[in-house]
Amino acid sequence: MDDTYAKPKLVQTEKRRADRTKAPLSIALFHFNANQHGELNNINKLFDLLRNSTRETDIVGYVSDDLIGLILPDTNEERLQKFMKKIVSGYADLPFSVITGTYPDQIFDRFVMENRESPDFYPLFLEDSRKPKQLDSSSPVWSSWIALKRIISPNDNRQSGPHAERHRLNDIPRSPSVAPLPKFYFLKQLQRERRRTDRTKVPLSVVLFRFDATLRGKANSVHHLLELLHGSIRETDLVGYLDEDLIGVLLSDTNQEGAQRFVSKIVKGYKNPPFSTLIGIYPDQIFDNLLMETDEREDIHHFFLEDSIKPKPLSYLLKRFLDIMGSLVGLVLFSPLMLLTALAIKFTSPGPIIFKQIRLGQRGVPFVFYKFRSMLTNTDDRIHREYVTHLIKGNLKEINQGDQETPLYKIKEDPRVTRVGRIIRKTSIDELPQLFNVLKGDMSLVGPRPPLPYEVEKYQSWHLRRILDAKPGITGLWQVEGRSQTSFDDMVRLDLQYIRNWSPWLDFKILLKTVKVVLKSAGAF
Repeated sequence: MDDTYAKPKLVQTEKRRADRTKAPLSIALFHFNANQHGELNNINKLFDLLRNSTRETDIVGYVSDDLIGLILPDTNEERLQKFMKKIVSGYADLPFSVITGTYPDQIFDRFVMENRESPDFYPLFLEDSRKPKQLDSSSPVWSSWIALKRIISPNDNRQSGPHAERHRLNDIPRSPSVAPLPKFYFLKQLQRERRRTDRTKVPLSVVLFRFDATLRGKANSVHHLLELLHGSIRETDLVGYLDEDLIGVLLSDTNQEGAQRFVSKIVKGYKNPPFSTLIGIYPDQIFDNLLMETDEREDIHHFFLEDSIKPKPLSYLLKRFLDIMGSLVGLVLFSPLMLLTALAIKFTSPGPIIFKQIRLGQRGVPFVFYKFRSMLTNTDDRIHREYVTHLIKGNLKEINQGDQETPLYKIKEDPRVTRVGRIIRKTSIDELPQLFNVLKGDMSLVGPRPPLPYEVEKYQSWHLRRILDAKPGITGLWQVEGRSQTSFDDMVRLDLQYIRNWSPWLDFKILLKTVKVVLKSAGAF
């Protein structure tokens, strides 16, 4: 492998982060029998299990042609063992052996006692600080890596591997100490750091250095910048080559003040800096952008808010087509029931038939949400506000109306609900007017439930992804997998799992399960 090719040294970076933060770090190695029949199918199955079990801050790595590695940041021994039990339960007969370790508790003992260094994780995923083995396009290891890459990202046609973007990087004289990551790797790390920040609430900054495209001697200027960066960045920071005239620096655990100090230190190395700088902070300003009624955002926030999952136009059109057809069919089939419900509401309690409420849709865009009115008019929403606050903050004992074995996180006896309201809420008939929201394009048949603005005010930053990354739905994975017995954090995790694994077939399965859940009135009050 060409020494000028920069690769993300993620094992080393994660170890340094664990040293600094004292957060636990775990590793799991899955070793397959190289002579076993159907080895690639077994690896394929393992990747499917990992895809549905790992967080986006976790890292899957290819160590060798029969060894797969997994890095689990912020994971102690107990959580590691729970994770491994979940993976192992997916097999009748294990096609691999497993080595696990927790840093700094066990990882050195496990690898040093065997006279082994920490493993190399080949690009795109992981590697340690020691020099990797030689790889070339004819190597069976490299061929296996390409096959595994297709398993992980079968729809990703971007060029990757040892020679990706080399035609750009070779134009720059290399610092012996700092070589910028190619754009693809840098953005992958940016995505991981965003997810880490969402969960840990620590600040994350990015600094962009843009050179004048007409500058003479630009390559030397970039080389000088890399030398200055070498003396200023920490081992957990990352430098990336984003364009011919754009260098990015990702500063973990760094707020606005820290990013400003970093830029000032770099600028002092020049009499007349040959670049302009732009600083972006995540997530300090993201809440304001979401809750503002305007769609205007500063350029830097598009960098942070871009979808982690970018559906292809055909996939989007297919989902929209299914939403339109499904909502039209639903309105026709349920129109007699909706008419009877409207009459029952009209003649049993004063007030409108349809309850309208402002909810937040994809990317926090507000829209008018429809339901059959199930409550008395002009009621105080303080009961719901208090319930939501406890739910989101995880104060589950305060709102559990079941028992420890069978919890129920729902307002079971709400004095605001009418007699007809209890029936239509129990049977989920009150949700049928949302078929009009689907027809209008505000919602989808399947997706995360749309929150109220005062709910979003209580969100942790990682919770926001459930409305940033997907259009809200009438039903979703949470409704069919957990509903009122699930904590809010687990509900968000189910929403994110749906977003990562979306397919028309998944929507179809959720809709079928929804029918079963509604007929049983499971978790509805």
